[in-house]
Amino acid sequence: QSRHSVGNVGVMAIASALEQNATLEKLDLSHCDIDDGGIRKLALSLKSNTRLKYLHLEGNYISSVGISCLMKCVYDTASMQSLWESNHTLRAFWGRGSPYSPSFPETSFNRQLVRQLGEILAACNRRYSEPVLIVGNYSSSSSTASAYASTRTKRAYKIRARIAACKILRHYIREKMLEYWECVESMEEKLVPNVIAWLVNYGDVGVIYGVVKDMPWLLEKKLDRDGNLVLVDENARSTRMDASMMVERGRMEDAISQ
Repeated sequence: QSRHSVGNVGVMAIASALEQNATLEKLDLSHCDIDDGGIRKLALSLKSNTRLKYLHLEGNYISSVGISCLMKCVYDTASMQSLWESNHTLRAFWGRGSPYSPSFPETSFNRQLVRQLGEILAACNRRYSEPVLIVGNYSSSSSTASAYASTRTKRAYKIRARIAACKILRHYIREKMLEYWECVESMEEKLVPNVIAWLVNYGDVGVIYGVVKDMPWLLEKKLDRDGNLVLVDENARSTRMDASMMVERGRMEDAISQ
């Protein structure tokens, strides 16, 4: 345990350093006399940090306000863009100590906050943080360094995209389903195939099947002779939905199992 009297003044300097950090992966700030103000600054700085994995904060003067700041750091649901720009590398905010304290007692409300934060870290940041293998063929020793750097950059981006997609799907489909439908339905026609492709790449079978089942028009587009979209008749669509669902589900399951 750290047990240094860092306080909010000291944590401000640490937060500024974390914005530029490219090497540090673990930071223990437990029992350092940090309150919600310091946590808020840390949370803002960590949004631009793509290296730190473990930040231990137990034993500080953090209330539910500070916990909410940590949640917003890794799962900012203000918009799809803010979810994308959330921190996707942090895996834990506590070590072996308890997150509860006199300023954050173990009430049912606070347990819910801790559970929600833990779920996001476990279901997104930790679950999808395994490196994505990118095979490189380096032709000469002089190009090895640059090729390796390029490979690391591509790998980091793929991991970031995978975790961001997980969070976006989680929020707009599982938590805000109605808003998600409205968002997709208002898209330009040319974007729909890309939405389906993105779901196939980053969604699980259950999520994809649910989207296609409830919105079969995504797969049943028809154009007239002039290239204009013709809406599928509701009755005709419903009679074909079950068959098309089975075919599409089979394709998706085959693609994901490969």
